[in-house]
Amino acid sequence: KQSKAKQSKAKQSKAKQSKAKQSVCAAPAVLLVPCRGQPLKVTQNDLQEYTHDFPSLRAEDSLKRAALYLQAHPDKQRSREATKAYLRLWLEQDAANAAAAYGRPTGEKATYDISEYESFSAVDYFDAEDGSD
Repeated sequence: KQSKAKQSKAKQSKAKQSKAKQSVCAAPAVLLVPCRGQPLKVTQNDLQEYTHDFPSLRAEDSLKRAALYLQAHPDKQRSREATKAYLRLWLEQDAANAAAAYGRPTGEKATYDISEYESFSAVDYFDAEDGSD
C-alpha cells in the first residue's frame, strides 16, 4: 500500500498535469486551420516557434495562405497531426521559394574570397571593361 504522503503527492502531480493541459487548451488561437474534425488552433506560441524556425518568412501570412488553401480544397484536409506536418512543409516550401526569389538556393550560404575582396579595385575593374589602360 502507498503511504498517505505518496498518495497526496500523486494527487498533486495529477492536478498539475490537469492544469497544464487546461492552459494549453485555453491558449487563444491566433489562427484556425481547417482539418478533419475540429479546426487546428495555431497559438501565439506556435507562431513564435514557426517565426524562429523560418526567420526569412512572415510565418503568420504563410499560415493564413495555407489555411485559405485548405478551406478552398476540403479534399486536401487531413487529421490534426497530419495538418501540423502539412503546415511545416508549407512553411519550408515558402522559405525555399523566398530564397530562390533572391537568387540563393535553399541551404546554400553566401560565400566569398576575402583576399579577392581585399585586392579588388573598382578603378581597375572599370578601366579593364572600357579597354583603356
